[in-house]
Amino acid sequence: MARPRFPAIVQSGYSCGYLRQRSPREVRPAVLGMARDVLVGGLPALLAFYIRFKVTESEAWKQHRMRLRAIVYDAAANWKLFV
Repeated sequence: MARPRFPAIVQSGYSCGYLRQRSPREVRPAVLGMARDVLVGGLPALLAFYIRFKVTESEAWKQHRMRLRAIVYDAAANWKLFV
């Protein structure tokens, strides 16, 4: 049952963001205005870059990592299931 709920939650985020952006200035004071919104929106991207380049992979992941060649070979070997 969780599978249909997730897209609904993601889709509702669009309307919430639209309403927040279109709200009057009295409700959302313009301290920095659009610049603040861009900075706050960019924080998750900066966090993702930090995680990508500074956080090391675990040893368990390194040991059980599948190479692209192995994935393609498995897909070709089981092509009926893959299709």
